[in-house]
Amino acid sequence: MNTISPQFFTKLMARIPPRPHFSFNATAQRGSEDARRNKMTEQQERPRAVFSTEDFALMKQAVAHYLKEVQDKPESSKYSALYHRLGRLA
Repeated sequence: MNTISPQFFTKLMARIPPRPHFSFNATAQRGSEDARRNKMTEQQERPRAVFSTEDFALMKQAVAHYLKEVQDKPESSKYSALYHRLGRLA
């Protein structure tokens, strides 16, 4: 029988966010939620994209060039699929 070590369980539970507290007083809860949300937006920066659309076009060109190099190898199907996925993004 498989058992979970206490250390693993503690780490696993630490990754689960706490449940939100629900109150029967909806207007008071709404006000506190708005304040909490405003505070979070002030603290957190807006996430930025890692790649631009121009980067995807460049990667597609690079994959197309490499695809010609590995055309007869079994791994070419993986690069072909990557090329088509990049085509949808660029």
